[in-house]
Amino acid sequence: MEARELKKLSRSELLEMLLDRSKEVEHLRKELDETKKHIQTLEREVKTSGDINAAINKLTSATEEIQKFAAVISMASNNLTRK
Repeated sequence: MEARELKKLSRSELLEMLLDRSKEVEHLRKELDETKKHIQTLEREVKTSGDINAAINKLTSATEEIQKFAAVISMASNNLTRK
């Protein structure tokens, strides 16, 4: 709305517009807060997911090392039983 149009409005109309804008601002602030909370939740989930993936990678690596060690022990055991 242009300045000319605003000057033609009564005080009560201006106050009503101001009240409407205040309500809209309050609604948008609440929506922003909810969005921020949602983002924080998603960030925590991503971090947890990353931590879980790191743990899985470590376990996979450890499992591979254990399997290699078991193969070495098996070969050594076979060599001992042949002699």
